[in-house]
Amino acid sequence: MSETPVHQQRLVEKLDKEYLFNSLPYFDGNITKEQKAEANKLIEDECKRFPKVKNYLADFPAESDRWLTPAMKKMLTMVEKNQPLDAIDEARYSVPDLDTLDKKDPQELANFMEIFQAQLMYAEHRHLQLTLLQKHGPGSFRQESTALKAAADGISRKATELKKETFEIHRERKQQQAAYGKTIQQLEDEWKSEGEKVNALRDAIEHAKNQMEKNLKDIENIEN
Repeated sequence: MSETPVHQQRLVEKLDKEYLFNSLPYFDGNITKEQKAEANKLIEDECKRFPKVKNYLADFPAESDRWLTPAMKKMLTMVEKNQPLDAIDEARYSVPDLDTLDKKDPQELANFMEIFQAQLMYAEHRHLQLTLLQKHGPGSFRQESTALKAAADGISRKATELKKETFEIHRERKQQQAAYGKTIQQLEDEWKSEGEKVNALRDAIEHAKNQMEKNLKDIENIEN
């Protein structure tokens, strides 16, 4: 069997410098449920040693959060800490039905005026935001979109490179395991052949021993 070139072992050694073959999944074929469970446990143990990545947006522009309002940042922080989010109070967005309004109740009229003023304030702020967005938004959003696209393209390239390396690792392992499996098969065949020879020799020795004992008995009978 020819030795595997050093450059073909590079990615495997890079993945795990202590990598040793104790199983040949590409060669062994189907495995039992117990073996599969043990393999899954080994995979889980190996994954626990991987570095934990907490910020999945690290490759994106850091200034992306400038579009977030304080309330949005607070909610994102709560989500990261697995804290329950407060229910949104939608009462201020609903306008009471005038037909059911008790016009003789000052408190109910005051509440109605508060809600109505809040709606007018929201509409005014929204109109101001849309005006500013129409004037200054296109350029800012264009720059932000360009930066995000560049970051996304970079991540996509990294993902493609990782897929290629993963494929290369599997290809190398498959080649190595096929070579090892072939050698193991040859050794098993040689072991079987040598075992048959040993068994044949044992039978021949046993036959010769029986024959010698028979001859000795015949000689003793003749002498007597």
